Amino acid sequence: MVTIRRERPSDVAAVDALLRRAFDDDLPARLARALRAAGLVDPRFTCVATDREDLVGQVMFSWLTVHGETTFDALNLTPLAVAPARQGEGIARVLVEHALDAIEVERCTPLVVIEGDPRHYARYGFRRASDAGLERPSPRIPDPAFQFIPTSGYDAQVHRGAVAYPQPFHDLGLV
Repeated sequence: MVTIRRERPSDVAAVDALLRRAFDDDLPARLARALRAAGLVDPRFTCVATDREDLVGQVMFSWLTVHGETTFDALNLTPLAVAPARQGEGIARVLVEHALDAIEVERCTPLVVIEGDPRHYARYGFRRASDAGLERPSPRIPDPAFQFIPTSGYDAQVHRGAVAYPQPFHDLGLV
């Protein structure tokens, strides 16, 4: 049985290993470590999925800034990972929905952004960010891949502008 809970400091090594396995690449794990080191990860919403003692999934939320008529902070969902042997079981869905529900309860941000496959993230309610006046943090990101989901605090007239990834993204060459 899969259980969702907040990530604990004791989970970091297992999350790091999961990210490397799930992506077959060290970059997502390096990004997660850099975001943690920069103090940008919000522990209220960063969750893991466990099955007994095994960590089988993870979702991380970190802060970024949007510069428009007003400057405001928003959350970025990245990375999201499920152990390769457990993909297709709905673990990612449960992780994302659990975290988005918690974000809504906390009312701490008007929106959440993500960079990913629009076909996958549409199921959670994410939609093309440019349609809402949110500019990609890099032209290297395909427009359809840069998405957002509003929270109850979202105001379409106010919450628009240029999304700026924080320094760890720049340091790792992701922007």
